[in-house]
Amino acid sequence: MEWKQKLQEAWENRGKIANGFWNAYVMHKPEIDAEAARRKAICESNVCGLYDPIGKPETSMIPGQPACSRCSCNIHAKVHCTYCYCALLDNQLLRLKELQPDTNTADIPACQEAIQKLQSEGVSMGPDPLWTVMFTKEQDDILNAKRYEEQFKSK
Repeated sequence: MEWKQKLQEAWENRGKIANGFWNAYVMHKPEIDAEAARRKAICESNVCGLYDPIGKPETSMIPGQPACSRCSCNIHAKVHCTYCYCALLDNQLLRLKELQPDTNTADIPACQEAIQKLQSEGVSMGPDPLWTVMFTKEQDDILNAKRYEEQFKSK
């Protein structure tokens, strides 16, 4: 992957990257850390064959750090992101968009329902993601707003 392409992808996913780094390095919530540990164990098991423990330059946004070779994400940040999902879902979302072009792929819960419906009808959607979102982006924004209010309310 060329550096320009890496930079463009990083810019498009800046919210997810920031969320993952915030939860991994700044805000240590036990429930998020527990879920991140569960997700990381799944990734490190390499069931999907996409885990890159070395972080090769061609498969990693940050060479030298463990990464997912499907999306090139840093595993430590990705598993801490509350509204990120396993990269295997990307393949299913692409397939869903082929079958139903009017689908809003940003609405992950609705897409997952549509994917399950198609799978129950016998349509091949590819391998299922190994883990999915903890919260949607909207739920995460509400929680952050509540935390902000609690932090600065008068005592």
